[in-house]
Amino acid sequence: MENKTTFFSKLKSTFAVTGRFLLNFFKKDTWLKIISLVFAIFIWAYVIADENPVRTMTLKSVPVSITGIEQMTAQGYTIDTGSIPKEVDLIIQAGQDSHRSINVNTVRAFVDLSQINSVGETELTVQTTVSISGATVQRKTPATVIVKAEKYSSKTVPVSYVMSGTASEGLHVGEPVLENDQITIKGNESSIANVTHAVVDISIDGLKENSVQAYEPRLLDKNNSEVSVNCSGKDIPSVIASIKVSAKKTVKFDLEGSIRQIMDVADGYTVKNLTPDPETFELIGNVGALSTIDSIVIYPVSLQGASSGKLITAQIKLPTGVSSLSGNEVTLYVQIEENAGDKVFENIEIKKVNLENGYDAILRDKYTDVHVTGPTTVVEALKRGDISVYVDLTGLGPGAYNLPVRIESIPGIENDMISLEITTVSVTIG
Repeated sequence: MENKTTFFSKLKSTFAVTGRFLLNFFKKDTWLKIISLVFAIFIWAYVIADENPVRTMTLKSVPVSITGIEQMTAQGYTIDTGSIPKEVDLIIQAGQDSHRSINVNTVRAFVDLSQINSVGETELTVQTTVSISGATVQRKTPATVIVKAEKYSSKTVPVSYVMSGTASEGLHVGEPVLENDQITIKGNESSIANVTHAVVDISIDGLKENSVQAYEPRLLDKNNSEVSVNCSGKDIPSVIASIKVSAKKTVKFDLEGSIRQIMDVADGYTVKNLTPDPETFELIGNVGALSTIDSIVIYPVSLQGASSGKLITAQIKLPTGVSSLSGNEVTLYVQIEENAGDKVFENIEIKKVNLENGYDAILRDKYTDVHVTGPTTVVEALKRGDISVYVDLTGLGPGAYNLPVRIESIPGIENDMISLEITTVSVTIG
C-alpha cells in the first residue's frame, strides 16, 4: 500500500514538472495554454480514479436465514427456531466505490443446522457471504448462536371442526365434511407429546356457494389448551373441508291433501282431521326444484280398519333435488269419526216443567219436530222416547211469556247437531 502511494506521489511530481515546462514553452500561445490545462486535468482525474481506497462500512439488520433443516431432521433432530436471531449487524471492508452496492440484497447471513447431530446445546456460527468483488466481512454481531436440539417426533391425532357465523338469507350451509378425520403432525418431541387432538375453525359468514378449502388446524392438549410447536422442520398439515350451500324455503303441511292419503279406516268411519308435528318444514335444494313446491303432503298410509283416533308416523313427499332439514317423517294424530247419519222425529210434545202449584200454563204450540245428526250407529238407535223437549217455567207467575224450547241432552250426540223446528213458544200462565 505504501509503495503504491509513493509511486503516485512521484507520478504527480513528474506531471507537475512537465506541466510547468510545457506552460513556459507555450506561454506565448493562448490556445496551447488551454490545451495544456485540459490535458493536465485529464491526467489528474485518471490518477484519482485509479486510486480506490479500501474502507470499512457498517450494515445493520441483515436478515438471517436458516439452512440445513432437511439434513438435520433426516438425522432425527430439531431446534426451537426462536433461539436464532432474525437479524445481524455486519462491519464490511471494501473499496470506496463498492460501498454503495453493498446492501441486504448483496449480503447474505445464515445459520447452517446440518451440523447438529445430537440432543442438547450446540454453538453455531452465523455465516455470511458478500456478492461484491473484493468485499469481506470483518465483524458480525452476533457472531454465533447457541441452539438446543431435541428429538424430531411425529404423532397422529384426530381432527374435528368448529363452525361459526350465520348463513346468508335464503341459504342453507351444510355441515363441513373433512377430507380426513385425523392428521399426522411432526415437530419437537416435548411439544408433540402434549397434543391429543386438532381442530379447524370454519366461518360461514358471507358464504354463498359450495366451498372446498384448506384450513390450518389448531393443536390442543387434553385440557383443550392450544399447543405451540415452534421448531425448524415442523410439519402441521392443512385440513381440506368441503361445504355445500343450498337454497332454503319454509313450507306448511297440507292438511286437506294429506287427509286424502289416509287409507283403510273402518267401514262407516272417516278421517275428520290431522294434527301434524312439525307443522312447517324447512326444505333445501336448488332454486328450480324448490320453486315447484309450496306445501308438504304425505305418502299414502293404511290404518287397517281403525275406528278411533290414532297416532302415526308418515313419510313426506319431496320432489327430486329437495330434502328436508326437519327430517323426512311427520308425526300425525289422526282424528277418526263415524260417518254422520240423521233422523227427524215429528210432533214431539213440548213439556211444561217446574210450573208453580196452583197455576195452569197454556202453550200456543204443543208439538215440534226434532232433527238429529250424529254418528250413524247412535242416530239409528234413537227412539221417540229418547227425545225430551220442554219449556222451563221456574218462578213464573200469571202472565204471558215467550220462552225458549229446550231439549234434553242425547248421549253420543253433540248439542249443536240437534235442531228444533220450533225454538220459542208463547206461554200463558193463569
